[in-house]
Amino acid sequence: MIPRAMRHSVVAAVATVALVPAAAVAAVNPTPPPARHAAPTQHAPSAHHATPPYKLHASSRGRVVTHAARLNVRSGPGTGYRVLGSLRRGAAVSLAYKKHGTRISGNRHWYKLADRKGYVSARYVRTVNSVPER
Repeated sequence: MIPRAMRHSVVAAVATVALVPAAAVAAVNPTPPPARHAAPTQHAPSAHHATPPYKLHASSRGRVVTHAARLNVRSGPGTGYRVLGSLRRGAAVSLAYKKHGTRISGNRHWYKLADRKGYVSARYVRTVNSVPER
């Protein structure tokens, strides 16, 4: 085990080294001051407001088929992610895409919900049509 003082020294050294390249780049490429009377420019829409790629295609459909009364909706594709809510057995769901995650009964696919935040295990959802993989 590394003594506490040595561990803190290593962390401080790594942090210092990580900051040096950023300071060097800033010194080489200083930002010019803004123009006083510049003509207004038209900006492209930011990525924050852009439609996510999975919203561009028609979503797939499925139905919750769990033995329990409810299926957990999680923040990521796995059981280690936080539970955001749940879906009732038999609920119809819109699915954006499937992604690999924690295995549930041998199935490691998780579906991203198209109409709300979160993922559900593919083990407990029967799809009507194919779901694109991501």
